[in-house]
Amino acid sequence: MSNSLNVAQQTFLTPTGLDQTDLTRVLESMLSHRVDFAEMYFQSSRHESWVLEAGIVKDASFSSDKGVGVRALSGEKTGFAYTEDILLPALEQAAHASRSIADKGGSGTIQLISSQPAKPLYSHHDPLLSLNEEQKMLLQKTYRGFMRNGANGHAYDPIIAGGQNANVLHYTANDMALRDGDVLLMDFGAEYANYAADLSRSIPVNGRFTERQKAVYNAVLKVKKEAE
Repeated sequence: MSNSLNVAQQTFLTPTGLDQTDLTRVLESMLSHRVDFAEMYFQSSRHESWVLEAGIVKDASFSSDKGVGVRALSGEKTGFAYTEDILLPALEQAAHASRSIADKGGSGTIQLISSQPAKPLYSHHDPLLSLNEEQKMLLQKTYRGFMRNGANGHAYDPIIAGGQNANVLHYTANDMALRDGDVLLMDFGAEYANYAADLSRSIPVNGRFTERQKAVYNAVLKVKKEAE
């Protein structure tokens, strides 16, 4: 089982005791009632906001939403039902509601998981968990500094890369673990009056450059100062 599929199963099915057999049975029951095509769409969203005033947190909020949509196609007709309860009775009810629009079509069976691995469309990483509270406040302060000085925000997607990723042009995944001995590259800038600023800083992850890293850093710094 792919990592993304395992994350989806742990997020939606395991907490309520459902498994892939239950989903297969619900979909097959829809296809046996003059429905040409049936599918389920599971969705989970989380929202977090922080409001800072003079560097002090004034307000913070968090919300989450989870549910499943069931869609049935019969000829040119489409039926859709949604439930926030990811439980077998609720799924069966949603399936019945969506297939009730069907008045013609065939029947059939489905295979829930294809034998061919599906190409992941989204990362399974949770962006809200990728930063701690201190880092989130620092990010908020960065945006606030941009806005207070008339900028429109980031001029481009920030590049926060460590190790070999720092050698990748416009690396923006920004999700790899930093290792002891690596150098962290931070490349970002604000957009102001249709101009794009470009600021780069390199710091050692463990707080100390190796001799080789120090030599390269000082060489670049020397060229920069001579060009000023």
